[in-house]
Amino acid sequence: AENALTHIRTHADADGYPVFEARTLAARGKALLVLGRTREAIDDLNAAETRMRRLHSPDSPWLLDVLAALSLAHRQQKDFPRAQVLLNQARAIARRNPSLPALFLMRLELAQRPPV
Repeated sequence: AENALTHIRTHADADGYPVFEARTLAARGKALLVLGRTREAIDDLNAAETRMRRLHSPDSPWLLDVLAALSLAHRQQKDFPRAQVLLNQARAIARRNPSLPALFLMRLELAQRPPV
């Protein structure tokens, strides 16, 4: 993800590939989250969310994916109210998409698990 972002930012015009950049920021954010670098993860996931809200439909499963990851990140930071808001937004997208692929349902399920 880091190499992809560097490549985009080096070889493309600013905002030249916003969909790809949003997905790459989301991937890097999720990787940082797994590594325990929560603050950095939140920064990338917030940037991905901002781009996706501009580019995707409000029912986008890709937006659901980022919202669920952001919910997990905020929960790790003990910001439970923000985590719940994000989780509720992800759940609403899932309700509007009854035939979501398993990948997105898995991300949502992870975000819904009780904190450890």
